[in-house]
Amino acid sequence: MQIYATEDNLTAWMTPTVPPANAAQYLRTASLAVTEATKVWFYTVDNDGIPTDATLKQAFNDATCAQAAAMITFGIDPLAGGVLEAGGVEQSVGIGSGRITYADAALAVQAQAILLGELCREADRILRNAWLQNMTNPWVVG
Repeated sequence: MQIYATEDNLTAWMTPTVPPANAAQYLRTASLAVTEATKVWFYTVDNDGIPTDATLKQAFNDATCAQAAAMITFGIDPLAGGVLEAGGVEQSVGIGSGRITYADAALAVQAQAILLGELCREADRILRNAWLQNMTNPWVVG
């Protein structure tokens, strides 16, 4: 299985936030999502299945880090087997007259479900900008 980013890459991506101890599991799950999103595209790879073109290799790395960071931010445990949990989502908090309102628990679970089934917006954009996503016409060979 291809893993497109390292724990050091993820740490640099998330700075100043520190990735969790199970960062390797997040990178594995994120790499699977990137592989799935790009599996119909043509590009050369090395013996490990990693793109050989430097621009594409960096796009795979960045998209993997973006996806892993989104999963970490939304509290999606890659080993939870698809079980979603809102945790302690606050409805709103305030100090004095200032108040911040957060999404309710149902919306938090909905956001997690979206990440389980597809790439986060940033990862999708990274791959699109590398011409690896959302082409409107099929490639015809022959």
